[in-house]
Amino acid sequence: MNEKETKTLQDPIQISYVSTDRLLLDGENPRFAGLSKNVSEAAILLRLQKEMYLDELIDSFEKNGFYNTEPLLVIKAKQKDKFIVIEGNRRLAAIKTLLSSGKKVNKSLRKQLSESIPIAIYPNRESLWTYLGFRHINGPQEWDSYSKAVYALKVHKDFKIPIDEIAERIGDRHQTVIKMCNGLRVLDQAEKNNYFKADEIDLHRFYFSHLYTILAYDNTRKFLGISNKKREILEENPIPKQDLNNLKLLLEFLFGNKDGTKKPVVKSQNPDLKYLDTVIGNKLATKYLKENSQEYASLENALAYTDSEDYKLEDFIFKTLNNLRKASGYLNRYKGNEDIYKQMGEILQVANDIMERMKAKRNK
Repeated sequence: MNEKETKTLQDPIQISYVSTDRLLLDGENPRFAGLSKNVSEAAILLRLQKEMYLDELIDSFEKNGFYNTEPLLVIKAKQKDKFIVIEGNRRLAAIKTLLSSGKKVNKSLRKQLSESIPIAIYPNRESLWTYLGFRHINGPQEWDSYSKAVYALKVHKDFKIPIDEIAERIGDRHQTVIKMCNGLRVLDQAEKNNYFKADEIDLHRFYFSHLYTILAYDNTRKFLGISNKKREILEENPIPKQDLNNLKLLLEFLFGNKDGTKKPVVKSQNPDLKYLDTVIGNKLATKYLKENSQEYASLENALAYTDSEDYKLEDFIFKTLNNLRKASGYLNRYKGNEDIYKQMGEILQVANDIMERMKAKRNK
């Protein structure tokens, strides 16, 4: 095989052909976020089989083979004659799964998939990540926010790409990218203290946005001892040692724990995150929530222990809006009842009055 490196993504790509056993899945790919650096090939493959919907690719290979015009993009591995696949891990995982599945595969297809996979070799990760991440992060299978954070922080830290450029390319606001990176910084510290295990999470059920959103709230920042400016990326290990127990407690409030003895008290981002921030700003309310987090409506009950009445307005409006949306779904059952019609008119009058009073306060 004539192995020729492409220097940049703009260079004409020379395709080489290699056997599948020379191709390694990439444990550092942000879409496999949480896998340890020394993870085995088998563990990476298992993660992909569980979370990356390989069946449709396997069906395509069985019907059409592998398209040689779409090579896997690789870099050389430390192992002799091996390559790490930077772009094309789902396709490689599908091939490995099909070949090891015991399914009957016709001889020509098995030969192609086993011995003749097209690759384009690049000199390093940077030459690929700074482009391919931007290109694919909002592709057909959009990346989750946790994987985005892993990607953004690594590109920013390792390749010195400014946050505003990363935000522009991946289609997120500058401040959102900073929030995601800060959430990752906090999770990294939690993992070092055994409060969190990234390799055990299911990215499809992990509400990472709950964490990075609440980290921007004032009571939460004080609770965790975070002192940097909100519009800056946190340094490594941002939580002071004396506040690490508060970090553990916050993660339990947000996500529960693995054995299920503690359930998340946050059911939805709005309004529960603001409620939780209000609670942890009050020691008595926090103590109540810690001791009663398994009770129905524990977060709402904990709010009663705070001195703040601010949450009640938002709570009433949020519940009213939800109820009106539910009512909208039953309009096909409306028979022209005059009383309900009049009540709807009263709702409109009260809503308009509230809006006018809110406008007056906003304009002061």
